[in-house]
Amino acid sequence: MPMKTNINKLESLLQLAETNFKMLCRDNTHNTGYIAAIKVANYSDSLFIASDLIKLCMIAMNADENHLINLTNVLEIVLQFLPFEEMEVLDELQEILESNEEMEERIIGTNNH
Repeated sequence: MPMKTNINKLESLLQLAETNFKMLCRDNTHNTGYIAAIKVANYSDSLFIASDLIKLCMIAMNADENHLINLTNVLEIVLQFLPFEEMEVLDELQEILESNEEMEERIIGTNNH
């Protein structure tokens, strides 16, 4: 087979892969494999999905005597839905808002005397 034909086939395969392989993205931060993206509406939606998956595991643990469902895999997905980094930001925002409220109360209290 001529070299030109092989190059054309390889280019076609690369274009086909680029166009159609959308579900998995290489994990460049840890070089551990791929990341599968799941579309959610917002953070609340992701937490409700996590909650539903936990409930599913609870039902499966009670109903699945033969352990045909790999609950570890489901629970690992649940952990990925929990927005730990975002919760840290919410904690910081709460502290800022509380300190702002305290400062406003001091200012208002000082102005009333």
